[in-house]
Amino acid sequence: MKEETKFVELTEADLPGCGQIYFAAFQKPDETKPFYNTDRYFGRYITDPDKYAYGIRYKDRLVGILTAMQQPAFYSAYTIYVDVVAILPEYQRKGFGTMLMQSFFDSVAGDTTIALNTYKNDTPYQFYKKLHFMDDGIVNLQHFPDVYTDMIEKLTQENAELHKIWESLTKENAELESALSSAKK
Repeated sequence: MKEETKFVELTEADLPGCGQIYFAAFQKPDETKPFYNTDRYFGRYITDPDKYAYGIRYKDRLVGILTAMQQPAFYSAYTIYVDVVAILPEYQRKGFGTMLMQSFFDSVAGDTTIALNTYKNDTPYQFYKKLHFMDDGIVNLQHFPDVYTDMIEKLTQENAELHKIWESLTKENAELESALSSAKK
């Protein structure tokens, strides 16, 4: 497998593959895809000299991507923030993510700190811990424009209302099944 695997710098020709890998790896619902401009997003990583866009090819197929950005740092020459690491689901847990990350580490070796954000106690968290990332306990907080905050609050309320309706229907269904079962006896 290793001899058929290549660590590559992404080019604009890879943009459609980047979007496909991103959506597949993060299991984004089809109805949300129109809201993502993956060509613009990944294109900026490909063209900006302070950003990184790498991939892993297996048998000439792009199966994984990594994007990162370089920023000044206090305690090393600079910090590289890894933004996206995505591997096609059928290639996950087969060493491709480790190869991609290790090749990236080798490509930026030196007085460099590499950082990323991930959800704690999730599969990716365990993956990064195995690669010797340390949990520094920092919490990632995000501030969104009001239009997004309002939309998120509205969707959260709608979700809570739908959950109440679902619970009520589930209870009603159980009562009806119980009554039907009693009527059959």
